[in-house]
Amino acid sequence: MLLAVPPHVVITAEERPVLMTEEDRRRLLQLLQREYRERPECRAALSGLLKEVHRADVMSPAELPADVVTLGAVVELTEVGRGHAQTVAVVLPEQEDLSRNRLSVLRPLATAILGHRVGDEVAVGGADRAGGLQFKIENLLYQPEQASW
Repeated sequence: MLLAVPPHVVITAEERPVLMTEEDRRRLLQLLQREYRERPECRAALSGLLKEVHRADVMSPAELPADVVTLGAVVELTEVGRGHAQTVAVVLPEQEDLSRNRLSVLRPLATAILGHRVGDEVAVGGADRAGGLQFKIENLLYQPEQASW
């Protein structure tokens, strides 16, 4: 079930369910399995992504709303309180290219926005605004699931 929210209400990432396709879930679980096996020293860092994958509402690409950040999505973000805007793509680790703002899903910012929607605010580096940076998902420029229709 998706939540209907008036446009003036700010929804934080923890208040809205994470949404993802079965294909993204499968690819992420394979990635996490590989990373846990090959890089045991990184298990603590990987746990955030694992938590998001396990709490996700999984659906078909046809059911996925057009404003959800998925693997391959290109997203406009604003740092809350500073107004600093940036555009990033969420990609698998082997596709990462920081010079082109292509962030691996294993990076904290990409993990934080994955499965969330335009208008959501997510915390990076802390559980709340006081403990880290806060970003607002402003716009979704590209979502692979929508491009395939």
